[in-house]
Amino acid sequence: MVETVSGLDMVLDKLTVQARDAPFIVNVELANGDSLGIGLGTDETILSFTAGSLEAPYFASLGADEQVEPLIEFTVGGQWTEFPRRNVVPLEEGRQAMREFVTTGQLSDAVRWEEV
Repeated sequence: MVETVSGLDMVLDKLTVQARDAPFIVNVELANGDSLGIGLGTDETILSFTAGSLEAPYFASLGADEQVEPLIEFTVGGQWTEFPRRNVVPLEEGRQAMREFVTTGQLSDAVRWEEV
């Protein structure tokens, strides 16, 4: 359980090192069940939000590149999963969005989001 932003950063730093050979998605779940996933192991990431109810709407980060190809890959639950370039944001932007999510319970206004 992570209780502080510095604790979150420490955990994400350790997981990023582990993900260098095989990038993966990590989900951070709040007490209400809302979760935000972040791709680790590359200099770019994707963010994926799911409400605690597990019902739509679902949201993904929307980066500056509106292209779909080339895809970026992360493992999710042990399976390689492809994500379109349009959902890619710089890793530090994603990490900051994760910090805001943990402290406020809200999606960051600094990231553009699209319903998926």
